[in-house]
Amino acid sequence: MTFEIPKDKIDGFLEKLGKEKILHIKKDTRKKHPLVYKINNLLKKTADLLSIINEPLPAHPKKENFQIEEIENILSSLISVYEDVSFKEKEYKRKKESLQKLNKFLKAFNISKEQLKFKFLKFKAFYSTYENFEEIKLILSAYNILCIYEELKDYIAVISVYTPKNESKTIEILQKFSITPFDEELFEIDEKTLEKELQLINKKKETILKEKDVIKKIYSHLLYLKNIYEIKTVLKEKNGFYILEGWVPKKRYKPLPFVKNKEIDFINSPTLLNTPKFFKPFENLVKTYSLPKPYEINPTMFFAVIFIFLFGLMFGDIGQGAVLALIGYMLRNKKEILGKIMLLSGLSSMFFGAIYGHFFGFELYHFFSPMENINNLIALSIFAGAVIISTGFILYMSTNYKKRDIKKLLFGENGLLSFAIYLLLLWIGIKIFILHTDIKFDLLVLGILFIGFTGYTIYESKKTSQSLFHSIIGLLENITNTVSFVRTGAFALAHAALFLAVFTIAEMMDKTGYWITVILGNIFVIILEGVIVTIQTLRLEYYEFFKRFYEGGGYEYKPFEL
Repeated sequence: MTFEIPKDKIDGFLEKLGKEKILHIKKDTRKKHPLVYKINNLLKKTADLLSIINEPLPAHPKKENFQIEEIENILSSLISVYEDVSFKEKEYKRKKESLQKLNKFLKAFNISKEQLKFKFLKFKAFYSTYENFEEIKLILSAYNILCIYEELKDYIAVISVYTPKNESKTIEILQKFSITPFDEELFEIDEKTLEKELQLINKKKETILKEKDVIKKIYSHLLYLKNIYEIKTVLKEKNGFYILEGWVPKKRYKPLPFVKNKEIDFINSPTLLNTPKFFKPFENLVKTYSLPKPYEINPTMFFAVIFIFLFGLMFGDIGQGAVLALIGYMLRNKKEILGKIMLLSGLSSMFFGAIYGHFFGFELYHFFSPMENINNLIALSIFAGAVIISTGFILYMSTNYKKRDIKKLLFGENGLLSFAIYLLLLWIGIKIFILHTDIKFDLLVLGILFIGFTGYTIYESKKTSQSLFHSIIGLLENITNTVSFVRTGAFALAHAALFLAVFTIAEMMDKTGYWITVILGNIFVIILEGVIVTIQTLRLEYYEFFKRFYEGGGYEYKPFEL
């Protein structure tokens, strides 16, 4: 949408837009309004003031009755207090931490700080490594510097006692070994002194605390101003009007004033994913790969179904799936995305576990035991791969239909002609390995389709050898990508084989050892295989499924709001 706004109406119009929260404004990130730099600096100062009194930052912008100059005046009187409090608070924390370390040091000698206050002698307290201590002690003793020490677990606690004339030599020796002794001021302060310092810090904080409501209002207003001036940066001027461009999702469209032009844009617009709530947790896994372009079909639902199916196929166990589902259920509030994915993956694992007859590694029955149905399991894996890859072809064609790119739909890398070649390859495989029938006619049709696909590629690129090589590679990839799904069956077999090993070891133990081995084996398998199966599932989706249709590279729809 393009808006043409009279200059005197711009502030009111931007406020209306901010409240509607529907327009994603087209921005030029290379430019910034001069006031944005000042506002950002004031925002930081305001955030510092609120953080020093442990007050949360207001989440939403809100227009208040402040001028920039007024804000600067209010903050300037508080910034000096903040700087003073901030410095003293850091010093307090440093002293407190150092004092705790010193008290732990003195505890090793069973002495107090008062006992180290010699009348005519001076001292340095420090830690030394075992590696350097003997050399340090030898050098110090050469200058008549006494070493009192206690051996601790990792270090040696040392107190060196010397006359005032040997102080510079003592410091020189410690510096040689990169040793920093305890600060002398620590021997003059105690917990009560620190408590008084803390009370003074808190008293100064009260000056800021009294103004917390005003500071919060300022912060909200600065957020509001930042949003306004960031938009004013992108405004273009023409004949006394401001020109503003942006996108509104069709389903959220509302009539707005000052509209000069509006048109459908599937190419350059931001992406808004309307994912069904059930599949929403998997949206982040799709975004991790890349956000789809606006003209692409949202793949999240397909991604989720495939993820859940493949996870259960590779990790089928009623008991272990129940553990994953239970952990996911408990995490669903604190870690919503992780919790829901674990819950659904666990339920899938339970479903396939019921088919395999596995319960915490025990075989309850032999309905479809992986170890006894290896060929069927491999066939199921390849069939699943063929369905997933075929779905990728269909999504590629659907995307290009949406773009009205008929050439790519028919002759693209994963278009209709390429899909026909893939389906024919599958049919030839079925005839060879299952039906055991003649494939001469099928090979003839395959050759014709392959020549047609290669011919079109050569026609488009004008590069014969490169296009031929590209077509052959594509043909081989179709085969290898499908065979790649055999790994799903292999993991189901590995899961069963791993428990065979666990039970073999368990049976060598007594009754108690048997159950300990089984429990530890289950914990090990849930953690190790759970991670590996997740990685393999993501790999198959990202590299075998997404490569068929997914461009990615989109950017997220973020409406302007105030």
